[in-house]
Amino acid sequence: MTTSTSTLALFGGPAVRANKPPIPEWPVHDESDAQIVAEAVRSGRWGGFPEPGPYASRLADEMKRIHTAKHAVCVANGTLTLMVALQALGVGWGDEVILPGYTFAATGWAVLAVGAIPVFADIDPQTYCINPAAIEAAITPRTKAIIPVHVGCTLADMDAINAIAHRHPLFVVEDAAHGR
Repeated sequence: MTTSTSTLALFGGPAVRANKPPIPEWPVHDESDAQIVAEAVRSGRWGGFPEPGPYASRLADEMKRIHTAKHAVCVANGTLTLMVALQALGVGWGDEVILPGYTFAATGWAVLAVGAIPVFADIDPQTYCINPAAIEAAITPRTKAIIPVHVGCTLADMDAINAIAHRHPLFVVEDAAHGR
């Protein structure tokens, strides 16, 4: 079998990382991480009741420091993250939120959970992300926000989406949970 640079290493081609240091493990961790997890479990205060628990507070404070942010909220999953973001923006009963027709169900559930109405817009067949032209067509006087969702390592056209939001004063809640 002959090999070339276009043959994957899996099929006999050259290794991309030959003679290079190994790829580091991810996530980066050490014994101190195991100790803090054990400490949290032994405390019986893993969650946040009453909110925020001591470990959630420590995590939020560290996230604020790392991101130089004024606020940080610890939540259990992406659905709650979207709900908190929408609530922080004042999105509620009767407001419309535009989201892509191709997304995980939780995107729509978060909108419904805050009392708003999900309005599904078509996607770009090349990216599977929300089509900015479809957003523009879906805007009504009740529209308050747009939730673009990045899908499978493909990014929504945030420049176009932010321009639309700026023209119509709408909030944008960017959902990158599917983007990996």
